[in-house]
Amino acid sequence: MTDEATSAPGRAAVQTPAPPDPEWYRSFFTGLAVEMWRQAVPDARIAAEVDLAADLLDLEEGDAVLDAPCGTGRHALDLAARGYAPTAVDLSEEALAEVRAAAADAGLAFEIRHLDLRALPFESVFPGAICLGNSFGYFPPDDCRAVLAGFGRALRPGGRLLLHSAMAADCLLPGLAPDAELRIGDVTVTVENRYRPLAGRLDTRYSLTRGQERMVREASHWIFTIAELRRMLAEVNLAVTALFADSEGGDFTLGESDEVYLVAEKIN
Repeated sequence: MTDEATSAPGRAAVQTPAPPDPEWYRSFFTGLAVEMWRQAVPDARIAAEVDLAADLLDLEEGDAVLDAPCGTGRHALDLAARGYAPTAVDLSEEALAEVRAAAADAGLAFEIRHLDLRALPFESVFPGAICLGNSFGYFPPDDCRAVLAGFGRALRPGGRLLLHSAMAADCLLPGLAPDAELRIGDVTVTVENRYRPLAGRLDTRYSLTRGQERMVREASHWIFTIAELRRMLAEVNLAVTALFADSEGGDFTLGESDEVYLVAEKIN
């Protein structure tokens, strides 16, 4: 779980391995990985998160909402069904194809765009934005700051961002196991974690099986404390105004809360 170290008399050298694939997110979300994630997050949780977003972002009917990244679009679809106007953004063309198909099946019309989160093009458009599904931290720190800067630009003054993470250090590290095996719906997932403390990065190897199907994927997630997230948001004029442990709005408790929801407001 630690960075590799070698030592010689009178001195020590520490090596921090590079990520297995710095752009893992471009190919990760396909096939069994998408199905696993879909089964891991039930519809009831999606509805609860949209309830939370509507409340904390103070949304009114017809309000534009940025959903980035949107994945297969379940939050965006729920938002559109409730009368809001989401803009769903993702880097995965496969995921966006699912969003388009689901929106057409449901008779819903909203904007769906293929974009990199580090280059969001919006300027003071949205009264609210969401970044849910543990999807912050895919990039190195400077790129993560670029993502937050994009949200800051996209929001109107007084607009709010709801950001979710199960990878904040305060949530992840107290209970991080080096290996685990999970059953998520009909998918068996074997997880191998290697935390790199000098880099502030978690490298994970996922082995997924369902019947005769098998897929191996590697991912890297950059880890920040909640205080670091607050400071990064402040750098782009987003002030944290609330902190919750779950989609029901529970209090965050170190050592007990394994995820966090941050609300940040654009101050100018």
